[in-house]
Amino acid sequence: MTYHRRFGRLLSEGIVSVAKRQQKRIAAVEAEIAKVLGYSPHTVQRWRRGYVPKEPEQVAFLVRYCVAHGRVDRAWAQSLLTQARYPELEALLQELFPASSRQTANSCVFHNLPTRWGHFLGRGPDLEAVLEALRSSWPVILIEGMGGVGKTTLALEVAYASAGQPREAAREFTWPHFDYIVWTSAAERELTFEELLDTLAHRLNYPGLTQRSLAEKRERIRDVLAQQPVLLIVDDFETVTDHAIADFLVRVPPTTKVLLTGREGDYLLPPIFRRYPPARIRLGGLPDAEALVFLRKEARRLAGLRRRRYHAEWMRLEAVVHADDRTLLPLVRATEGNPKALALALGYIADHALSLPALVQHLYAAADTVAGLFDYLFAQAWERCSDEARALWRVIPFFAAPARREALEAASGLQGRSFRDALEALLGRSLLEAVEGDDGEPRYRAHPLVRAFGQNRLKAAPAFEQEARERWVAWYTDFLAQYKQEDWSAFRALDTERENILVLLGWALENAHPVAPTLVRRFWQFLYVRGPWPLCETYTHQAIQLANAQRDTETRLWLAARLGWVFIQEGRITEAIEWLLRVERELHSLNQPNLLAKMNVLNYLCQAYLAQGNLNQAEAYTSCLLELSRQVGNFHGSRAARYYMGRIRLHRGDMAEAEQLFRRLEAENQEIGEEREVGYCSYRLAETLICQGRLEEAEGWLNRATKIADRWQEPKLQARCLFQRAELLMRRGRTFEAFQAAQAAHNLYRRVGMRQGEKEAAALIKRLKEALAEGGGEQ
Repeated sequence: MTYHRRFGRLLSEGIVSVAKRQQKRIAAVEAEIAKVLGYSPHTVQRWRRGYVPKEPEQVAFLVRYCVAHGRVDRAWAQSLLTQARYPELEALLQELFPASSRQTANSCVFHNLPTRWGHFLGRGPDLEAVLEALRSSWPVILIEGMGGVGKTTLALEVAYASAGQPREAAREFTWPHFDYIVWTSAAERELTFEELLDTLAHRLNYPGLTQRSLAEKRERIRDVLAQQPVLLIVDDFETVTDHAIADFLVRVPPTTKVLLTGREGDYLLPPIFRRYPPARIRLGGLPDAEALVFLRKEARRLAGLRRRRYHAEWMRLEAVVHADDRTLLPLVRATEGNPKALALALGYIADHALSLPALVQHLYAAADTVAGLFDYLFAQAWERCSDEARALWRVIPFFAAPARREALEAASGLQGRSFRDALEALLGRSLLEAVEGDDGEPRYRAHPLVRAFGQNRLKAAPAFEQEARERWVAWYTDFLAQYKQEDWSAFRALDTERENILVLLGWALENAHPVAPTLVRRFWQFLYVRGPWPLCETYTHQAIQLANAQRDTETRLWLAARLGWVFIQEGRITEAIEWLLRVERELHSLNQPNLLAKMNVLNYLCQAYLAQGNLNQAEAYTSCLLELSRQVGNFHGSRAARYYMGRIRLHRGDMAEAEQLFRRLEAENQEIGEEREVGYCSYRLAETLICQGRLEEAEGWLNRATKIADRWQEPKLQARCLFQRAELLMRRGRTFEAFQAAQAAHNLYRRVGMRQGEKEAAALIKRLKEALAEGGGEQ
């Protein structure tokens, strides 16, 4: 037996983490491991002292066990496996820690944080105050201050530091670890309690919880929050009017911390905060020294934007960069060190040929508060803007997330040089900021104060707003038309516009815009997959009503059929069948076979009856689907019908015929490049071969299906592959590994809301537990 002291220390860390997470004694954890592996607890203690197990399977089990039940990360697993000289290290790490676009290179923190704002200077005492609050017993921390002071910026710095990405000022401190950091904002649209719960469900990777009732959803999400450290951030909390949110936040489990940002003032706080006050951190302006550094950096940045075309303005900003502290301090004090006010004042300097003392006199004369100063600076900026720049400023509030250049150009009605000049004008006055999108393309965003001013000016120009809204809707209608419903690889592009499209859909449906049903139809597949499902169901219902009012029968029936599909996935099988049968009857009455095939209603009825266990009805609808598809030349429908026929044969025990069907379908889909369908056929082939006891062959197909599921990031197929993996391992006598795979499948089924799969996995777990209790361990 090889001895490595570091192996022992790492294993001890893992076992201790399991004991802490499950609130057990370390001896109890050791005993549980020993029982499963068929050893005495003394052997496990010997491993903890540094003696490496002889068999690689035992090392793999120890790592899987600690990852599944403790709080250890990829770095820990990699170090332990390296010390043990485990032969298939990378394969096991990939299995335990699948790649994620939201997982950072240096940590195992999953987050949805927006891009950070430009400069972050100093704020050491404020960072330390937030850190102390995070370490305290307070569940809720409130960062409060006036507009433009940097509340959101500070919250983002804290969040990124907790995700392992601190910038200079935050590197002085040791930040707590969170497995998940969830960011949500109440700035763009009214945040309801159900929306907050749905956001948490999706970000914590439990999208299936969005289907539950509000009361059940609340309790289940509390349970999920109790299982791992979570940091929840709600930006612009003062705009929240749903008091159920605050009631929930003050009662989160000890594993969760809540960070809020909001305007200062007791009158803005919800009543529950009087009984359970948050830790309050008041944010003031920057200290003089930090404000001077910020002022010069921002002046240098703005000068760089104006140097190419606006020499006089560049010279004025360069004068600020090189001015001494004594000259700049009056401006800092006139703005009370407010970063946004300082940035806007620089735009004022660039636009006006005034000396700094004269500018300070203007500012003092304009307002005796920073709030009044903002009104003055915005009004001055508006007056100095061209009509084109004003048009662009007015449409900025249309976008909830950083906007594409093309979308801004379309909504504003500007083109070519007119748009470029307007964009440069707003960037040069610190009214817009350029950031890099996830796809590497530039995006543009504005501070909430800038957006609010633009919204007020938009309301004052109703004719412009109507025309701009039409251009905005038209651009996104064309944008959505570029992406096929079934093209999952296009989801990355749609992900970047998700928040902007949701705002668009909400506005279009609320205002009964004629194109709203088409917008919902073009975005439906993405909304169904990414969720939340309650929002998908709500928008689909609203779009069906609008399509009915417009007498758009095809769109209405298309949406109605998809709503039936949502009911199937939610486990509402009886309701789904009744709904889909009504759609089918109406389609038959139209006597249009092509339309019937396009609606997919026969396909969904096949699935519904299969889920119900009514094989005769499922087979009848499968035959109808196959005949109709051949009649109208719908090859996709034909392949779907044969896929369901294979499933029915599998249920009836006709293994040879099921295998033949799935092999032919796999080859066809492979030939035409339908990789996702190849994954499903491979999974079904593996299932069929496992039933026949052909385990080696089945494993090859299952590995192929798993690889495709991971590449497409499709949780439903991943869950099914895990379930079949458990069946395969059980048949090989590797009971505990089968138990782990079944648990993983059950968790994933539950997360995505596949209730039938959840029941099947629970039944398998019960059988495996009984086998383990009877002494059936690893063979």
